[in-house]
Amino acid sequence: MIKRFDNVEGIGIEEINGQNRLAFALSDTVDFYDLIELSEHGGYRGSVISFYDFTN
Repeated sequence: MIKRFDNVEGIGIEEINGQNRLAFALSDTVDFYDLIELSEHGGYRGSVISFYDFTN
């Protein structure tokens, strides 16, 4: 499902190399070694990757 966005969520929008129409953003990043500690406190649900189309 495609959702239109009003505001940008994520750490920052990064343009996808080789073009100037599409970009992506990650909701967060976690170091591999932090996953051990997170697993002891309920786990890590993962991050969300969002894609943005600058022409819409």
